[in-house]
Amino acid sequence: MSEGVRIPRAFITAFCLAGMALAGVSQSELGFCLPFLGREYGLALGAMGMVASSWSLGFLLSPIGGNLSDRYGGMFMAWASLAILALAMALISSSTSALMAPPALFLGGMGVGFVESSMTPLMVSLYGPRKGLALNALHAFIGIGAFMGPLFGGWVIGSGGSWRDLYRACFFAYAALVLLPLPILKSRGLRALGSSASRGRGAWAIAKDREFLLIMASSFFYFGAEFGLNAWLPAFLLSAKGMSAMEAGLALGAFWGAIGIGRLALGGFVDRIGYKRAIALLSALSAASMALGLAAQGPTPILLAWAASGLWMAAIFPTILAWATDSFPEHSGSISGTIFTFGFSGAAFMQWLVGFAGERVSLSRSILFIAASALLIGLCSSVSLRGRPGRVGIDIGHQSAR
Repeated sequence: MSEGVRIPRAFITAFCLAGMALAGVSQSELGFCLPFLGREYGLALGAMGMVASSWSLGFLLSPIGGNLSDRYGGMFMAWASLAILALAMALISSSTSALMAPPALFLGGMGVGFVESSMTPLMVSLYGPRKGLALNALHAFIGIGAFMGPLFGGWVIGSGGSWRDLYRACFFAYAALVLLPLPILKSRGLRALGSSASRGRGAWAIAKDREFLLIMASSFFYFGAEFGLNAWLPAFLLSAKGMSAMEAGLALGAFWGAIGIGRLALGGFVDRIGYKRAIALLSALSAASMALGLAAQGPTPILLAWAASGLWMAAIFPTILAWATDSFPEHSGSISGTIFTFGFSGAAFMQWLVGFAGERVSLSRSILFIAASALLIGLCSSVSLRGRPGRVGIDIGHQSAR
């Protein structure tokens, strides 16, 4: 950034927090809207899973967003990412067939991936030594947005609205955010804020390393569990538990809200017991909470069980990032990008698998794959513990945590 440029830090911070919260809203709305979208287009469960996986496949391009942010600046890429999301929301809400929805959802997933990979370096540039607090707040806001999305969806549907109305509302919100920073983007120095000349290299040079493979497997199973739930939990609660749209939305919102709270609350716990032990314990607790949520009867026990599963899952992904950068500090950039690639491959696979298996048995049984995926995260870290001792010490706020 050029000398003499005054940074409106409070404005840029508010812009980033609002953008992350809105990204969380549009992301969690997918799971809420999926049953209604499938009903409108007459889709079987397997086809619904393929449609839902389109969003996760868009996340596979997240490393490209990070590279573009390094080159052109986090501020510019944050703005461009929100513009991409505005376009995606317009396309989703106006889709007229099952063939039009997947490309629009892919664009939406890509936009959220770009938001995360551009706003993180931008906040680091703004806050420097205080980046821990800044990143904690930034990534807690996506959880807050994901909590609000299903609640808003339940209110709209309960008031007689359509699933399309949710995406139309998101379009107008994104459009407003895109217009707000235009005066800032006229300054070349501020436009380039958050850029970096450094680039991580050499991830594939260590691809045969046992630790690398276990880290990538952990991210695969983590995203499979998290985004599998995001896509299928409302459909499961509506069909298998007989819950209303509002109650199903509240359960999904409680899951995401607990993730936002847990990321702020569990840092000290992970500090004390170490990366790999924390992952193993938290994944077991999350899988157990999911099993309780699948077996529970009645809105209150179901809501509490899924909120507990989100709370335990909250710190797992930041800890996987810490485990990766601690194990391969010289390749931290390329390793982080590869984690997202493997992770969202797992998300797309799980969303398809639950729908495919649900057609052949039932959704009540196929959703068990999600709990199994949560348990396998801890198995990966436990296998690693037998080969290398787990390191102690993590500040979750310093990680790009989902």
